[in-house]
Amino acid sequence: MKSFAHYNFEDSGTFKTIAQFDCRGVEPIIFSPRIGWRARGVKSGNLFYDINLNDNPTRSTPCIDIDVTFTYEL
Repeated sequence: MKSFAHYNFEDSGTFKTIAQFDCRGVEPIIFSPRIGWRARGVKSGNLFYDINLNDNPTRSTPCIDIDVTFTYEL
């Protein structure tokens, strides 16, 4: 599955469709944003690849501030 939209700094605090899933009769109950996400630093412009947006307390470097909320509609 590929994302078809970007979520930019200007989109912060709003919901925006970044992906759609074809579930064919199966109702999803959870979405886990694991490896594969990419981001660009707002100030530095640096690219970051294979970002894992799951909360992981075992990570060696602390996450500064990521709050991820997902909704789904039928």
